[in-house]
Amino acid sequence: MKMPDRRSLRKLTVIGCSLLCLAMMAPLLKAIWPITMDDAYITLRHARNVAEGHGFVYNIGGPRVEGFTNFSLFLFQTAIYALGGNALLATKILGSLAAFGTLAITVLFTRDLLRHSEPGDLRATLSPARWFFAPLILSQSPMLLVGAISGLETTLFAFFLTAASWLVTRLILPREAPAPRLEWIAAGLALGLATWTRPEGLAWLLGLTLCGLAIAQWKRLPRRPLLLAAAIGFAMFAALLAFRLAIYGVPVPNTYFAKVVGDTGGRVASGWGYLRDYFFRFQGALLLAVGAAGLLIAREARPVLLVLLLGAAGHLAVVAWEGGDWMPGLRLIAPIAGVVAVAAGFTVARALAYLPGRARYALSLLAPLALGGLFLLSMRPQMTHTFLEGYTRHFGWEDGHEAMALWARQWSLEREEPLTFVITDIGLLGYHNPSMTIIDMAGLADPEWARVIHKQGLDARYPVEDVVLDMRPEAIVLVSLRREVPGWGLAINWRVDRDFYDSPLFHERYALKGTWTHKDFPNDGYFLHVFLRRDVFDEAPRPEPPQPRATVEY
Repeated sequence: MKMPDRRSLRKLTVIGCSLLCLAMMAPLLKAIWPITMDDAYITLRHARNVAEGHGFVYNIGGPRVEGFTNFSLFLFQTAIYALGGNALLATKILGSLAAFGTLAITVLFTRDLLRHSEPGDLRATLSPARWFFAPLILSQSPMLLVGAISGLETTLFAFFLTAASWLVTRLILPREAPAPRLEWIAAGLALGLATWTRPEGLAWLLGLTLCGLAIAQWKRLPRRPLLLAAAIGFAMFAALLAFRLAIYGVPVPNTYFAKVVGDTGGRVASGWGYLRDYFFRFQGALLLAVGAAGLLIAREARPVLLVLLLGAAGHLAVVAWEGGDWMPGLRLIAPIAGVVAVAAGFTVARALAYLPGRARYALSLLAPLALGGLFLLSMRPQMTHTFLEGYTRHFGWEDGHEAMALWARQWSLEREEPLTFVITDIGLLGYHNPSMTIIDMAGLADPEWARVIHKQGLDARYPVEDVVLDMRPEAIVLVSLRREVPGWGLAINWRVDRDFYDSPLFHERYALKGTWTHKDFPNDGYFLHVFLRRDVFDEAPRPEPPQPRATVEY
């Protein structure tokens, strides 16, 4: 039997490693496929309203508002709705494809860096398996996986950031022929789409452009391809800015006003707690340290590694300034998973050049598999924790909201006219009740209240009397962490919910109809308490325990 030659063996290695990465990621994606974050339904409702001709609004007939931070995903979902498709399913498929695409780009990125930094005779004695350190790490990344199927833009943003970083790098690395037009166009589109996907994309557009120009000047390389790519990116951002000003009258999403609140010191302190989870629970500190070690052992690749590490550090600084986030899977940090994995994976792969000559090929073939196994073992507890957290939020948080939302829809159909609900988490309720008017206590879909929150911070007090006396919603939903605390009533600790619960006027006009919670956590977790206006209390249907969910009734 004829043994395969070196070229065939290299192709088989690439195919085998690619299949291994896919095989490691696909089952985990399937296992957590049901998870959808509540905020995902906010964008879906906005997209549906546009597709159905109601305009750029959250409430039909309400003010124009950009109550989401993922413009590109909003456009995608609007198109799917306009075509009559299932936008939630399409979003999950898109997120999964973005996860696989990010894996592929990290392979290409690592390959380019290694080819640039290794002599030709050395490359011939190493296996291409060393290109796969980064994707093997990413295929077990809870951040990338949860973001891929959550219905949010997390992994899509990671894909654009990783692609933009790779393509910009190709424009500034020394090469024999000028960069082809397709390459700088692709780089510009990736940069522009990053700005359309998350607000932090603008910082990456600026950072990659400035760093790329500095490297090109330092290495005396052509700057024209990078300038053309940057021009495309800035033109796309300018188009988005013009759209926002024309439609919403402000240059930033409404979520900026609702979420960036309080003094900077308080936000940074909260953000540090968020970063601490990434550094120590998700091995972020280890990966960044390994990536930084590449600055010492790979002189030719130092400029690129420095750009990746500075980009990751800048992104983390922005997240800390924003104050972090509550969603599982480190939603705000997950987008840098690709560039951090490339920096770490390249460093380890480059270190293989120092192995003895005869053992070099075999060890460079086995080392990625060994590292992947060690990383899998070290990350297994964190992955389990993250997936369980996601499941808990899905089946405890989402199912409670979904059961309540379906009950509200039943009431609305019996009533034959839209209802008005006041609630903090508006996603599922709005998704299942398209015609319902929702008063958003968190401010994401309420421009006026969002600006009050942004200006007054923690001192902002919700106008309970105005809502109760003037708006007179049929229902007000309050959230507690426990059903009841002796001598104190419901264990409501969210300030805006507490503003209602502590108001005598609220209790005078509203009475508790029912409480929804998760069937597996009847005495713990989150409880949704639905208070109805007393004059419509008996009109509403009796809350029945939905199967297989559970309802605590009063």
